[in-house]
Amino acid sequence: MAKSTIHTKELDSRFTGYPYFKYQVSVINLPTDQRMTASRGAYADLLRIIDFNKIRDWCWDTWGASCDLKDYDRILELKGYPSVSSYSDRMEIIEDYGLNTKWSFRNDDIQAPGRLRDRKIYLRSDEELAWLGLRWK
Repeated sequence: MAKSTIHTKELDSRFTGYPYFKYQVSVINLPTDQRMTASRGAYADLLRIIDFNKIRDWCWDTWGASCDLKDYDRILELKGYPSVSSYSDRMEIIEDYGLNTKWSFRNDDIQAPGRLRDRKIYLRSDEELAWLGLRWK
């Protein structure tokens, strides 16, 4: 039987999500016996997907809506462009879209054959990590 565990990594300038978020959280499934087969690997991946989605849904319910980290980064980048401010008729819409500073997530495409999807939750601070730990560890 595979068991899901939560792995937390503190971010620094080498990692995507820094400096907006302090922690990266991922779900890992490890077989509890010695033998790893293709069917056990598929089962572990299925559990990892389900657990990731449960945690992402909990974050959404706890701190409100967020967007994928790729969009988060791009919105912040584009808001800083001087040419964007020339669209004064649309600026109120742009400014009205507030990014959730407490959390974000990343659900990347499969990187290569046989590789797993890279699913991560990003948390702003120790406070958000403590809340997640109270619920999920």
